[in-house]
Amino acid sequence: MARQTNGTNQGLLSASTLSALYGSSRLAISLWLNTTFAADDDILLELSTNSNSNAGTFKIIANESSSGTFWIDVVGDIGKTAASIPSPSNSAWHHILINVEFANSALTEIESWYVDGSAQTMTKVYVNNNNTGTFGNYTLYVMSRANSSLFADGAIADLCIWAPSSAISSGDAATLAGGARANTVRNSEIAYYWPLLGNSSPEPATIGGVDLTVNGATSGSDPAALAASALTPLPWLRF
Repeated sequence: MARQTNGTNQGLLSASTLSALYGSSRLAISLWLNTTFAADDDILLELSTNSNSNAGTFKIIANESSSGTFWIDVVGDIGKTAASIPSPSNSAWHHILINVEFANSALTEIESWYVDGSAQTMTKVYVNNNNTGTFGNYTLYVMSRANSSLFADGAIADLCIWAPSSAISSGDAATLAGGARANTVRNSEIAYYWPLLGNSSPEPATIGGVDLTVNGATSGSDPAALAASALTPLPWLRF
């Protein structure tokens, strides 16, 4: 299964704040994505109602309008650091893995970005900052800003956030892109994992204890590469 959104008024949001991220300087984010990369600033993931105004946050934009690129930024105790890459192909499933670390210098706060298991060459933006803070205790919004604007269209599957002791490796990125479920990679360091196997609300967190409330997002098919056998749906999630 996956969750499909219409780009107008559908998304998901965490049922409470993601307290397990609070105080961590390092995160890794993994998801499968199928969308249209139009230059419209639509948001795939955002920690807090508006990360531009809140320290200890991040957001991922499918296609940032001023640059026409796939974009992530993090906002720390000093300011914003951002990186971008060329957008992958439209209307096709892609695996995305991003490592971020506030304890690094500004140039490397966004440590690495993998698409379909391949390391991307990033263009760094706002690199005059040198954050030393940690991530905050905020709600996570999926495929929108604050469940009220910048709704993204497309499908998302197998969403995972680690608070790891070190970056998720290139080998693990290749394993995930090859179809392994995220809960098979460094399981003990996963803060939250949502396999997105449901067809109703909420979407259970199988790790982390904070479900995702569904705002109109419909169920859809997982990417063909994703190993369906790696995670058996719970009985109440079956059709």
